[in-house]
Amino acid sequence: MRPDADQAAPIVHLYTVCWDEADMLGFFFRHYDPWVSRYVIYDDGSTDGSREILARHPRVDLRDFDRTDPDSFVLSHKAMQDHAWKESRGVADWVVITAIDEHLHVPGRGMADYLAEQARAGITLVPALGFDMNAPAMPEDRGRLTEIVTRGRPRIAFNKLSLFRPDAIAETGFGPGRHAAEPSGRLVLPERDQVMLWHYKHLGFARNAEREASQALRLGRRDVANGFGQHYLWSRETLRAFWDEMEAEATDLSAPDFSPEAVCKRPLWWRQEVPVAPPRPKVSVLIKAYNHAAYVGQTIRSVLDQSFQDFEIVVTDDGSEDGTLDILRGFDDPRIDLQAHPTNQGISGAMNATLGRARGDYCAILNSDDWALPERLARQVAFLDAHPEVDAVFGLPEAVDEQGASTQAYNDFTVPLRLPDFSRRSWLRQFFLAGNCLCAPTAMIRRSAYDRAGPYDPRLTNLQDLDMWVRMLVAGCRFHVLPEPVTAFRIRDGHANASAPSPAAVLRTEFETGRILDHYRAFAPPLFDEVFGIGEPDGLPPDASILTRLGELALHVPHPPYRAFGLDCLYRGATRPDEISRLRALTGATDHFGACLLAERDDEIAALRAALQDRDGRIGRLEAAIPMTPVPERRGARQAAPISAWSAAEARAGVASLLDPDWYRAHHPDLGAIEDPVGHYLAVGASEGWSPHPLFDPDWYDNQGPPCANPLLDFLERGHARGRNPHPLFDVGWYLGQNPDVRAAGVNSLVHYVANGAREGRDPHPLFDTGWYLAHNVVGDDGNPLVHYVTGRGTQPHPLFDDAFYRAAIPDLDWLGLAPLAHYLARGAASGFDPNPVFASAWYVAAQGPAWEAGQNPLVHYLLDGDRAGRDPHPQFDATFYAAQNPDVVESGVNLLVHYLHAGRREGRLARRPDHRSAAGGIRGYSPLRKPTGGFGRAARTR
Repeated sequence: MRPDADQAAPIVHLYTVCWDEADMLGFFFRHYDPWVSRYVIYDDGSTDGSREILARHPRVDLRDFDRTDPDSFVLSHKAMQDHAWKESRGVADWVVITAIDEHLHVPGRGMADYLAEQARAGITLVPALGFDMNAPAMPEDRGRLTEIVTRGRPRIAFNKLSLFRPDAIAETGFGPGRHAAEPSGRLVLPERDQVMLWHYKHLGFARNAEREASQALRLGRRDVANGFGQHYLWSRETLRAFWDEMEAEATDLSAPDFSPEAVCKRPLWWRQEVPVAPPRPKVSVLIKAYNHAAYVGQTIRSVLDQSFQDFEIVVTDDGSEDGTLDILRGFDDPRIDLQAHPTNQGISGAMNATLGRARGDYCAILNSDDWALPERLARQVAFLDAHPEVDAVFGLPEAVDEQGASTQAYNDFTVPLRLPDFSRRSWLRQFFLAGNCLCAPTAMIRRSAYDRAGPYDPRLTNLQDLDMWVRMLVAGCRFHVLPEPVTAFRIRDGHANASAPSPAAVLRTEFETGRILDHYRAFAPPLFDEVFGIGEPDGLPPDASILTRLGELALHVPHPPYRAFGLDCLYRGATRPDEISRLRALTGATDHFGACLLAERDDEIAALRAALQDRDGRIGRLEAAIPMTPVPERRGARQAAPISAWSAAEARAGVASLLDPDWYRAHHPDLGAIEDPVGHYLAVGASEGWSPHPLFDPDWYDNQGPPCANPLLDFLERGHARGRNPHPLFDVGWYLGQNPDVRAAGVNSLVHYVANGAREGRDPHPLFDTGWYLAHNVVGDDGNPLVHYVTGRGTQPHPLFDDAFYRAAIPDLDWLGLAPLAHYLARGAASGFDPNPVFASAWYVAAQGPAWEAGQNPLVHYLLDGDRAGRDPHPQFDATFYAAQNPDVVESGVNLLVHYLHAGRREGRLARRPDHRSAAGGIRGYSPLRKPTGGFGRAARTR
C-alpha cells in the first residue's frame, strides 16, 4: 500500500552495507536513482569519504552497521539482510537487497516499468542471473557502469535473491554472502529470468588486490574458522591466476545476440523450489468485502455465471465480523484469490490491497453487496478491445433494494449521457461544477490507467472514486459510458450504503470535496485552458492567474466547500491592489461558515418564541373570558376535497401539460433526483403544496375559492372555467378576452400561453407588457418572458410599474420570494403601496367615490378604464390638461401617464397647469435632473 496516492511508479526500498566505497558510489547512485525511492545504507566505519557522500544524498537513510555477532562480520551482515527489509512492509512495493558493487538491471528496459509489470502479473520474488564483470582499470566517475564495462562471465555464486515484495515474503533465509536463500511466504516467480546481477568487484587488478587484503583484516574469528570470505585470504599469486582465468572467459554481455538465460550457470536453485506464476487472465474482478454476508454469495455467483470466463476474482475481506469471510471461503474455484485483513482498513486501503494483487489487463470493479448483470464482462471487454484509445468504460447501474426489486438510486447516473461529449474537458468540468456522476461498480478499467494515476488515497472515504477519476483524466486517460445497465446496484435500508446521505457521509463529503478541488489548483496552464477556456470566467483581465480564475469559478458554485476553496485561491493569488481589494470585499460578504445565518436563525427563533409566548398569553386571556363551544373536527384543507373526477390517465396527462420537471426538481432538492416528477406530484407534491410550474402558485389559487387536494388538477378540470387565476400575474379572463381564438378553441389559457402564447408575444396580464419587457431584458429565443420575470431574472414588466421604486418601498421583498409586480397584485395594492412615483393608489381610489368596487386593482382599473374616462392618476398629474397640451400624444394612442413618464418629462412637457395646487404636494421621486429611459411597449389608449 503506497502512502502517496499521486505516485504511479512502484515504491522501491534498497538495503545495503557500505565500507570505503567512495569510488563506486557515483556509479551506484546513477544506476539506482531512476527507480529506487529510498536507500537504507549501513556504514561499517568508512574512512575514505563514503560516509560524507551518503549523508549528502537526499534519499539515503544513513545508519551505523551493528556487528550483532562480534566474532563474525559475515553473520552480522547476514542478520541485517534477513531482517532490516521487514520495516518496508506496508510501505514499499518492492525491496532490493544488494551490495554497492552489484547492479541489477534488465537490458533495454526501465526497472520501474519491469517491476510494475511483474506486480500486475502477481510475481512476488525476482531472483537475478549472476555475472562477474571485469575491466583492466577503474573507469572515471561518470556515466553508468552497465554501459561502460560490459565484459563478464556467468558465475553461479552471484545467482542471488535480490528483488522481492515485502508484503508477500515471510523470511528470506539468506546464506552467508547471500549466495543462497531459502525464502518462505507467498512465492511466485516470473515465467522467464530476465533480471541480471552484474557484479563490479574486479575493476583493475591492483585496486582489487588491495581491497581484498584490507577485507581479510575485517574478518572475525568465526568467519575464519568457518571458511567465510576465504577468497579475501588468497595470496596475490592465486588472485592473479583467478583474474587471468576471468579475463580469458569474459565475453561482451551487451552483444545483440547475448541471451542471459542461455549462458547462465545452472542449476538455478529457485527453479526447483518456487512455483511459476499461472497465465495472466484478461480480466481481474476487484471485490472488497465488509460485513456483507447477506449479499456476497450472490456477488461471487454473478461473476462465475458470466459468459466471458477469462477472469480472476480478487477479493479482500476487510475485517468482516458477520460471517462474510466464511461464505467467501466456501467457494471452491481456483480463479478466486481471497485475502483477509484482520482489522478493517477502510474502503481505499481494501481497494489498494485488491488492486495490488490483480494480474489482468482489465480491472472490473464490483461491490460485495451488488451483482454483475449477465453479459457485463463480455460487453465491456469487447468495447475495450475495439477501442484501444479508451482507458475506462462505465455502464449504468440498475438500482435495486434489499430484496433485489427495482428502486430509486441516490444519484442520477444518467448525467453522463447528457454531456456534450466524453472529452477530458467535459468530464473535468462536470466533476468540478457538479461532482461525481459515475458509478464505480459499473467500471472496467485498463490496468495501465491505474499505473498512470497511482493507487486510491487511503485518507479518503466517500470521494475516493471521484479522486481517482480526476487523477486518471489529468494523466491523460479517456472515459466512455455505455448507455445500458451492467451492474445491479443495491440501495440498502437505513442509509447503509457508503454513498448514502448519512450524517457521517455528508460531513466527510464536505471535507473531501476540498481535497478534490485541490487537484484543479495544480493544473498546468495548458490543461486549465483546455478545461475552462482561456477567457473563463468573463470579466477578468486577460493576465489573471490560474488561482484567480479558479477562485472566481469556485465562488459561482453555491456550496460551502467551494466558497471556502474559492476564497483560499483568491487569497493565494492576490498580489495586485485590485485583487487584494476584491478579496477584502468578498471575505466580508461571503458567509461560507454560516456565521451570519446562524445569528439570523437565533434572532428569528428568539422572535418566534416571543411571538408564541404572546399568542399563548392572548389565547389564555380569551379562553378565560369567552366560553368555548365545541366544533366538529376538520381535516387539513388539502385532504378535505377529492383530488379529481378524472381518470388516472387523464390526471397524468393534464398535470404533464403544465408541470415543469426542471423547476419541480430544482425547488425540492432534498429529495434528490426525481425520475417521474408527474407521478411524484400526483402522489405527494400536490398534497404538500409543491409548486408544479413558475406560473402556478397553489396558495394564490386556493385563496380564490374553496381549497382543494390538488390545485393544479382543480384548475385544469374546473377552476379555469370558473375564472380562477393560477398566479397573480396570469389573468385568465384578460387572456381569453384579448385572444378570442384561444377562447373559441376551448383551450386552457395557461396551457396555451406556456406552449405557444409567450412565444407569440401575447400578454398574460394587463400589467405585463411583453413587448416592453423584451425591449428591456435579454430573455433568449426559447425563453418565456413572464417566467423570466417571476423567477427574478428581469425587471420593468410594464411602463407603468417601476420595479426599483416598488422595491425601495418594501425592503423585505426579496425575503418574501415574490417578484415586485406579483407582490403588488397579490398584496401591495390592497395595502396602499404605489406602483410608480406618479400613481397615487389611495388618492385614485378615493377619487372614484362610491362607484369603486372593493378588490379591484387601482392601476389595472386606471389602465383599462380610468385613462379612457379621463381620470387623473395623481394629484399632480392633470390628464385633461396634458391631453389638451399634447394632441400628438392623444393621436398616437399612447397612455398619457406612460408618455409622461418615459418621454414627456424628458421633453419638458408639463404634467399640470402651472397654477395647479394639491395637498398631495409634488410628484414623489422625480426631480428636474431625473432622466427616464426606455421606449414604449404596446400599452395603448382608447379614448
